[in-house]
Amino acid sequence: MILGDEHLDTIWALSNLGSTYYMMGQYKAAEKLGSEVLDKRRKILGDDHPSTIQVMGNLASTFHAMGKYKEAEELKIEILEKRKQTLGEEHPDTIWTMGNVASTYHAMGKYNEAEKLGSKVLQKRKIILGEEHPDTILAMGNLASTLHAKGQYGEAKELMVEVLQKRKRILGDDHPDTIWTLGGVASTYHAMGKYEEAQKLENEVLEKRKNILGDEHPDTIQAMANLASTLHALGQYKEAEKYKIEVLEKRRRLLGEEHPHTIWTMGSIASTYHMMGKYKEAERLKVEVLEKRKKVLGEEHPHTIRTLGSIASTYLALGQLKQAEKLTIEVLEKNRRILGDEHPDTIRTLRSIASTYQAMGQYEEGEKISSKVLEQKKKHFGDGVPDKMA
Repeated sequence: MILGDEHLDTIWALSNLGSTYYMMGQYKAAEKLGSEVLDKRRKILGDDHPSTIQVMGNLASTFHAMGKYKEAEELKIEILEKRKQTLGEEHPDTIWTMGNVASTYHAMGKYNEAEKLGSKVLQKRKIILGEEHPDTILAMGNLASTLHAKGQYGEAKELMVEVLQKRKRILGDDHPDTIWTLGGVASTYHAMGKYEEAQKLENEVLEKRKNILGDEHPDTIQAMANLASTLHALGQYKEAEKYKIEVLEKRRRLLGEEHPHTIWTMGSIASTYHMMGKYKEAERLKVEVLEKRKKVLGEEHPHTIRTLGSIASTYLALGQLKQAEKLTIEVLEKNRRILGDEHPDTIRTLRSIASTYQAMGQYEEGEKISSKVLEQKKKHFGDGVPDKMA
């Protein structure tokens, strides 16, 4: 018996195929099928049917994975409103959607909104599902990632290590969620300047992901990118460059030129060129990254601002001191307004201004700012936070 294109079983099969594409990291194919399934379910079942809302959620997750954060945000907020109305605030599906909105806020650089919503999700899951439920542990991991992004490394590490212990016990060492958490702990070690500990964990994550997901999966490629960043921080620039170029080639092919992860990799290569003394190549690539980030993420996204700071560092190395000063002051103003005075990026920018003033012969002003930076670093982060702009 042939069911036809509009039969619910046919649409269900298409939806499952789309989910399979998503799990394999084939996001363009998942988006195409997801959009088709959503149109059919809206037509046959209506906008407010649970099956329609579920497909909206799947498509929103695909948009997020593709770096289409505005589209993901709009769809997720629509889903959240529908689920609040039909299921109530305390239903697991409503809470799940709140967590998804928080994840997109994080990706958009809206860290305060992400933390607020992520904390709410965690508290609700603890009460409704219990401390040991996988969804509660997921909420802990997501909140830890946001605390990391806000520069609260101590709190992030504490939470991430707790998540890792729970996942090892409940899911096992080789579960994708456990491996993801291992990578999260490694990233926090990296941010704290504990590069050797980070490298050890990142090697483990990369090998596990290659074995379980394959070389071409986005999560495997991310693990390679993280390891490359740590090799860079350890001063192993040639090896870092090799990994980063491989990551860039794969991301261009799999995700496209405009995906945030592709752009991030370009910026990462530019930073390695800078450290290798290839200042002109670094400048060219960083300016390209800045234009792409302005277009894709917006002027006020922390990653866009970080790129401005990175360009200023290259101007300083090239002896273009007035341009470096102007750009670094702009970065400081934006970081203070968006991230706050005590965020590591703000403190690093102060350090960059001090270096610029010293290069310009304004030694007294540079020394004054350097003393302030040292005081803030010791107060908030101890001696482990590196000075380098990412």
